[in-house]
Amino acid sequence: MKRPDTWEGQVMSFETIAWLRIHGVPVHLAENWVFDYVAGQFGTVVHPAQLDMDDDDFSMVCIGVLVRD
Repeated sequence: MKRPDTWEGQVMSFETIAWLRIHGVPVHLAENWVFDYVAGQFGTVVHPAQLDMDDDDFSMVCIGVLVRD
C-alpha cells in the first residue's frame, strides 16, 4: 500500500468568487462593458454587469469575479 505524501507547508492555490459592487461611475459612462472592464482589473469576470437602460437607477452594479489566492 502506497503511503500518501505528507503536507510540508506547500502553497496550495485556490480560486473563489468575489462579488464587486461598483458605484460612482458617471452616467455618460454607465455601460456594461465599462463595468466589466473595471471588474476585470481584479480577476476573471464570471457574472458580467447586467445594467438595463430601462432602469431608473444607474448608481450601482454587482459583478461576480473569479479571484485567485
